[in-house]
Amino acid sequence: MSEEQSIVKREPIEMNGRGLVIRNHSELARLAEAMVRGGIAPKGMLVETAMGIMLFGMELGLSPIQALKDICCINGKFSAYGDAVSGLLNASGKLACAPEVEYTGSGKDLTCTVTLKRRGRPGSYSRSFSVGMAEKNGLLGKDSWQKYPERMLYWRAFTWAARDGFSDVLKGLTTREEAEDFQEPIPEIVSTVVKKSLNLKPEPIGPGGPIEWGSRLEEAPEPTREPGQEG
Repeated sequence: MSEEQSIVKREPIEMNGRGLVIRNHSELARLAEAMVRGGIAPKGMLVETAMGIMLFGMELGLSPIQALKDICCINGKFSAYGDAVSGLLNASGKLACAPEVEYTGSGKDLTCTVTLKRRGRPGSYSRSFSVGMAEKNGLLGKDSWQKYPERMLYWRAFTWAARDGFSDVLKGLTTREEAEDFQEPIPEIVSTVVKKSLNLKPEPIGPGGPIEWGSRLEEAPEPTREPGQEG
């Protein structure tokens, strides 16, 4: 095969007034790789994770790069900073007015109540969270709760009200503040060692060659063998 024949021609990714227009899986993969290689995606993020986040963001109406900025995956669930979730509600046009916020009590009885009203629906969605509830769930020892207890109470109450009243807008998205409160160590799902044993060979998706699935785990130790086991 000649050098000319081996060159793969790629169509440029289309752009409009809102940014890049992703038309297919190949373009999404190219963009994800560029974001990971360029350091725009969070450090250590895999290309596949970046693709998943961008896809979910597109379902929410976010541009791919905005999704990478606002959304993360914690314990297998998509989450975003509270202000990004609030922005989604505002952009949807379904939020009737600004959230109503009320703080009552003090000490362990300090409670934040957030009320959201949905356009075109009677009634409202009011949810509350207290310091006592945070203590019961083992949250008060966390740094964010020590420094910003009122703010953390607000985001927890806001998240509950938003999920109950605007589930069609959020599509399962929760706030990062809530997700991080219950974050637990997650075992790495697939390492390079496992992928080699399964003979998985991802296709090259960029000029720098393929980024292997689970590439940040490439230093994983070789599996131990039982005595007498062939290599």
